[in-house]
Amino acid sequence: MRRGKEKSMLFLLVILALFLVSLVLIISGLISNIRDGRKVLTYIAILVCWVVSLGAVLSYVFLPGYLYADATKKRASCKENLKKIAVALENYCGDNSGRYPTDLSKLSPLYLKEIPACPAANRATYTYTSSTAPDIFTVYCAGDFHERVNTKSNYPQYDAQDGLIEQ
Repeated sequence: MRRGKEKSMLFLLVILALFLVSLVLIISGLISNIRDGRKVLTYIAILVCWVVSLGAVLSYVFLPGYLYADATKKRASCKENLKKIAVALENYCGDNSGRYPTDLSKLSPLYLKEIPACPAANRATYTYTSSTAPDIFTVYCAGDFHERVNTKSNYPQYDAQDGLIEQ
């Protein structure tokens, strides 16, 4: 979460720097236009500066909320992927004398068309472990791809006994 705050602060500093630069340009334009006797360009420059600044401030206000909503959506999709994998594991177990596969690749293509990828990582990050005494499994999203929505590393998880575990 800390990286998000640093990026947000950097974004604010960039907006303020752009605003100050445009303000300096407007003041220098005011001085040159006063000497030349032209004031129309100055008013247009002020209007453009304020419109750009307003757009930057509004994006600063709404962008973090959008990013959080997007990360929440990706975590929900990741949880759905884990549930699909768990159902495929249970189906495999039912067809193979109560034993889970040794790795996830054995689920494809009979139980899953393909092993899904975590939407937050855009690649396959699901890690699978199983044991035979008793027959249980755990599947989890390896890494810290859901950090933006306050989820610990290697979560969410799904195991045979407890189901979906978020943290």
